[in-house]
Amino acid sequence: MIYVVSSWVFMVVTLVICIACNHPNITNKTSIGKRGNFVFCGIIFLAGCFCRLWMLDKLPSGLTAEEALIGAQGKALWQLGGFYPSGKLTAQLPYWTGESVGPFLAVLTAPFVGLFGSGAWAVRLPLALLSIVAMLAMYGIGKELGDERLGRMAMGVCALCPCFVLDARLTTGANAALYLLPIAIYLVLLGMRKPLCLYPGMILLAMTGYTSNIYLFIAPLLVIAAFVMGLLISKDKVHVLIAGILGVFAVMPALLTVIVNFTNSQPMLLFGMIEIPKLQDFEKLAWLGSRMKDAQEPLRIALNQFFTSVFTGATFGNITHENIGRGVLSPEGFYVLYLMSLPLILLGILLLIRRCFEKDHANKTVRLKWGMVTLFWLMSVICVVLFGSIGAQNIADLETSCYDYASLFFYNALLMSVAMARIGEKSQAGITGIMAMLGISFCLLCTYVFGGEYGKAMNVAFPGFREAARYAETVHSKTDYDICVTDRLYPHINPDQAAEMMTLLASNANMREPLHFSIEYPGAIDELRDNEIYLMFPEDTFDWNIDAFDYVDFGGFVVLTPY
Repeated sequence: MIYVVSSWVFMVVTLVICIACNHPNITNKTSIGKRGNFVFCGIIFLAGCFCRLWMLDKLPSGLTAEEALIGAQGKALWQLGGFYPSGKLTAQLPYWTGESVGPFLAVLTAPFVGLFGSGAWAVRLPLALLSIVAMLAMYGIGKELGDERLGRMAMGVCALCPCFVLDARLTTGANAALYLLPIAIYLVLLGMRKPLCLYPGMILLAMTGYTSNIYLFIAPLLVIAAFVMGLLISKDKVHVLIAGILGVFAVMPALLTVIVNFTNSQPMLLFGMIEIPKLQDFEKLAWLGSRMKDAQEPLRIALNQFFTSVFTGATFGNITHENIGRGVLSPEGFYVLYLMSLPLILLGILLLIRRCFEKDHANKTVRLKWGMVTLFWLMSVICVVLFGSIGAQNIADLETSCYDYASLFFYNALLMSVAMARIGEKSQAGITGIMAMLGISFCLLCTYVFGGEYGKAMNVAFPGFREAARYAETVHSKTDYDICVTDRLYPHINPDQAAEMMTLLASNANMREPLHFSIEYPGAIDELRDNEIYLMFPEDTFDWNIDAFDYVDFGGFVVLTPY
């Protein structure tokens, strides 16, 4: 209840501050100086690092199937030079039936899993570190689009708001987009005056195409837009041209994946090593056509889709996922950017609109940079509305998927930062109040995460599974018995595939010689076989005759081994 009450109170107070600090009579300009800026940013940065790294291996408890997929595929890439089971690279990891996952985070995770094992730390640390770099990138974006004041506000929002904190603690391919995007945008903006930065910027912008499904559509558009805007902004057209070619080349597998699936073509092998897959989830595209064709009021349907996708999904974040508790993604009453974000976002929009009509504009380069970021936002919104929400959004319940809104979180955070910078410019008391409320909300968020409620929100936490899987793998290596794993391991839409990834990650098995195992529902096993090792819940074994089996309990899971 304290989260809900404080959020609404802070929203009202923020609204009052936004109105008061933009009154024409308020002219109390403030500055904290270089030393104050350094101290402020240092405190924010340390706070952001703390809430991302502290107890990262234990909160959230357990590893989800999505995390296991990233970890297992990272291990496969480290050991095989390609992804399981083909041993090749791919534009997407089409492992779940009807769903695919971008390979970028698995690539990032590969050296951690390869060098440090397959524990929760190794699987989650790469994303957490990426989010820390993103905090610094947000500061850089603020400086490129404004000044140090905007930079520190942007850094503060990225460091302290729930979506940026909580997504950093849950390793999924889509969450990587939330942090890769600001890093890429910063390098592209910086590259407009330092051309060599354009090269990594364009490549990383293309790499967003390999984070989640929605970026298969967004990333090619961002690369093209950055190239065109670079020709308008940068004086060094040669570097822009070469960087643009590199970006197009890097995003080509993502673009080909869209083309293959849109045209219903056969999958292909690019350069003899990169698979361009046929994805079952592209069948969802038929949903949009049928809804718009059959609807008596197609405009109303389109506006409703826009409202729920952009406003509800990306600001208030009433987000759900079939296999992940809502509290892991957005604590009730907080929402992804805190409720106080709403008046700040609205003020940010008004300030940017007013700036467009002012006669005394800032220099042309800054205006064009803002134009490029706005173009990025517009392209992202169009793609989210047309493609991202299909099959993942329940319009009637105003619930949205947690994996389609990474780019919109970033742009909303930037709008918040614009408003906060304006308040800071006008009134020391006003920005002190905003930062105090942001700080209190952050402390409440930390209380939620480290105080026990966050750990309870995860719906998968099976103690003993890793130890049981490694024990079963050891017996398997000595006896060559197959391993039979319960498909009740994870409440997934594809429990057998989820259990396979979790077992491959938990065990010490070398991906060059995968385990011989089957995934079965325990109720379908009539009689135990004397050439199989059973990895089950204790209650799965109650109706079985296990006299001929060695029974080893790992505190949540048991392993049955034939004598």
